[in-house]
Amino acid sequence: SLPELEPKQAEGVARIRAAEHSLGNVHAVARHIGEDSVITATIAPAAMEQGLARLILRGLNPDIVTPMGLTLEADSDLVRRAEFDRTIVLRGAAFSIPDEPVFRDLLVGDLAIEEVHSEAMRAMLLTASERPLLNLREGIFAKRVRTEWLTTEQRKWILRLIGGLVVASILLGLVVWAKHRSATSAENDRALAAAQKIDQSIQDIDQAEAALDRSLAQKGLAKGRFTPLSAGLWRSVQSSPNVTVRELRYGADGITPGSACR
Repeated sequence: SLPELEPKQAEGVARIRAAEHSLGNVHAVARHIGEDSVITATIAPAAMEQGLARLILRGLNPDIVTPMGLTLEADSDLVRRAEFDRTIVLRGAAFSIPDEPVFRDLLVGDLAIEEVHSEAMRAMLLTASERPLLNLREGIFAKRVRTEWLTTEQRKWILRLIGGLVVASILLGLVVWAKHRSATSAENDRALAAAQKIDQSIQDIDQAEAALDRSLAQKGLAKGRFTPLSAGLWRSVQSSPNVTVRELRYGADGITPGSACR
């Protein structure tokens, strides 16, 4: 009992006192339980590590590890004795200890001992797991859980969405390519039909383009000549202040005439 201290301060002092009165290095935990009382428990770190390792080997990582004796209901007039998995404990009003002669002589004395049967023990264990008085998984033994931003089901749905987007992108690309190919083929067919009206010997679009190039060469016009001429004219207009282009066209003689105004 530490009535002069706040609950958190009382718990800290109780842990220190429990460690100081222990034989050797121990892991101590404490909890304020009301009426200025603090309950404490200690365990050897090696024993705690060994127990957790055994559980992990069985695929278990418990949230709560509580002393078995604290699962029994306390009674001020008697001591309860219970056995579970070859472990025997004694629970009094102010202590929970292994059932060993030295502890009986020091703490039990002449108090009556009541046996707790297995079925009652299991019920107490279940109740204690829901509302444990103490949890040894604190401090260096606190449970560390890896943070998962997404659940397995959420990751599956995200992968499905990404896969759907990839498939949709591929399908969209194929549709655009098909439309472009279809439009190009239609234009080539129209150009080929126009060329065949002039020369019946033309069989495909490549021949039509070659015939067009030869025709331009015969007239003294190079393919793509309009672009550099118009670019030169545009640059000249830009260099003159307050001059704008009103008209730009391609003449029959291969010259790019333009109309400008101030």
